Amino acid sequence: MKRILIALLLSIIFAPAQHIHILVDSMCTYSLWTQMQEVIAYCSVVDGIQIVTRNFAHTGLNVNQFPGDLSFSITDFTANSTARYPTSIASVKPYISYPFLISLNWGGMGAQWESGGWFSSLWDSPVDIGPGDVNVHKVIGKELADGNILFIGVTITDSIVYRTWDSTLTNQIASGVIASAAYYWGFDVNGGIAYIFYYANTNDTLIYYKTTTNGINWSSEQTWSLAFTPPYPNTTISFRQMALTDNGEPRLVFDAIDGDDNEYPWYGKIYVSYTSGVPPVQVSSTFGAPDTECFYPTIATGGNYVAVLYCMPRNNLPDTLNWWDLYLVWSNDNGLTWASPINCTQSATSRPGLPQLAKRIDTLRNRGYYAYCALILSNIDPFAAILYASNDCPARLYLGCSPYVEIGENALRSTPEAIQLKVCPNPFSTLTRISVGKEQNAESKGTNTLSPVPLAPSLKIYDASGRVVRQWDYQTIGLSDKVSWSGTDDSGRKLPFGIYFIQLQADGYNETKKVILLK
Repeated sequence: MKRILIALLLSIIFAPAQHIHILVDSMCTYSLWTQMQEVIAYCSVVDGIQIVTRNFAHTGLNVNQFPGDLSFSITDFTANSTARYPTSIASVKPYISYPFLISLNWGGMGAQWESGGWFSSLWDSPVDIGPGDVNVHKVIGKELADGNILFIGVTITDSIVYRTWDSTLTNQIASGVIASAAYYWGFDVNGGIAYIFYYANTNDTLIYYKTTTNGINWSSEQTWSLAFTPPYPNTTISFRQMALTDNGEPRLVFDAIDGDDNEYPWYGKIYVSYTSGVPPVQVSSTFGAPDTECFYPTIATGGNYVAVLYCMPRNNLPDTLNWWDLYLVWSNDNGLTWASPINCTQSATSRPGLPQLAKRIDTLRNRGYYAYCALILSNIDPFAAILYASNDCPARLYLGCSPYVEIGENALRSTPEAIQLKVCPNPFSTLTRISVGKEQNAESKGTNTLSPVPLAPSLKIYDASGRVVRQWDYQTIGLSDKVSWSGTDDSGRKLPFGIYFIQLQADGYNETKKVILLK
């Protein structure tokens, strides 16, 4: 089943500083419970956002996809009533992964992929990637550099297992146990490098990781020292996540909670660890208070930027009457120094909660995407509702996006002003022209034209499944030319009508335009 929302802009709410919040769907609140599974993901190659949640009727999973310009959305339904805690895998080809019940118990490892490509609604049938009962309660997947998919399963006995499958989920390539008696911290793949972080359940101060580039060959176990001085006499780490920078460097985020605070919300602070053996950076702010109740962090990376999203109360009421606001804090030097946190939900009229950032930052528009929820039946704290209300808490799902906020006078490099990719007409049926260049000043030139760019970019066209169908090398044909495309592949064959993606890459710059080929 598919629903296409054409006039999406009508449902967008603009908050101060151009924070955008979109009502997406209804959902079961448990989809966002804990920071292990990753319901939202962003892929820069296709400029697409994907969110997957369990619907509140408990009949299956809803998958929502958006282009980065938020001009429309598509919602698909996958009928798997035993699926729980889903994860989005937003790569050139979209995937979802999830644990599923076997005889009403944990748990199998499940996954699906959209073989028709982004926005196609052509999802293949679920695949038992375990296979069989492997006692997992979380399944998190990522695409590797070779196109294969690496799935991590967390078991009810505190083991971490892995399964590596080919891109069509047809053949299992590798499987095994990463660690036993281990608490999962996080998992990410970026720049051809994969990291799994966990810590031994007998020693909370040492973080262990193993790396792989292909999901088959693993490094030896290594240690990561937080070098952390606890802020409270009785400090506990409740929620944690990690992400890899584009250089393949781990960034770990966690909350440090006052274990002696018996009233929810608890006193807490948010930290980021960027180097083993170096004390982590506190990224949450006290805002003049003697202490804060900062909680439930999630982290994203992209370019030289790192972002952390977390919760802090706007009121001073306990338990379900607590009202979280979502704060976003940015770094433009890969997590070493940080700006002041900004409130993303100060205009919210319902209590937001259980936020999660997409792991990758949209460096084209300089913003981060996140999902969160607000309850439908009553205006109470979604997190506290799970703790105290003893029900599945049907909720409204929201997509949020917030802009980069720079540190002091350090300006973000504005590559979209330096280079532009234009496609006209779009949609087209017989011929479209692709222009690449620097935007000329309209006042000095009298016209709005593109001048050649003295770089050496490449231009590629992908179909909706992620296959390159046409490409040009500007080192050989020259940047001042406009490229005409008649909807054919590199062999001159006419391509089928549908959605295609034109991607420009130049000196670290990456921009993708969607183009529609008509009949």
